[in-house]
Amino acid sequence: MENLLFTSIIAIVVLVAICFGLLKFSIAIVRPWLRAVLSGGQVSLMSIIGMRLRGSPAVLLVDTYLMMLHQGEQTSILMVESVYLANRDKVTDAESLAQLVRDEIAKKGFDAL
Repeated sequence: MENLLFTSIIAIVVLVAICFGLLKFSIAIVRPWLRAVLSGGQVSLMSIIGMRLRGSPAVLLVDTYLMMLHQGEQTSILMVESVYLANRDKVTDAESLAQLVRDEIAKKGFDAL
């Protein structure tokens, strides 16, 4: 009887831990996506998942993308992420990343989008 009780408690603890992990992962994906969609950006959930898998900070990339969109600059989330991946060591915040994206667009022209 004690063994069954102990096993049940362990199973419940493991299930709660798994649910907590899935909830945390879901929030890390849905939060930046929801912010982008509500702010008028075009970002797919698959893009956010891809960012997480590549180790890119999705919140920073989405914030930079939205900041540039609201300033009237033509860019895409893929352009922002590719510039970030090429210049990880130079990026300190959204503004520095936005400047790097602007420089890249100026260097390559609008065909880079």
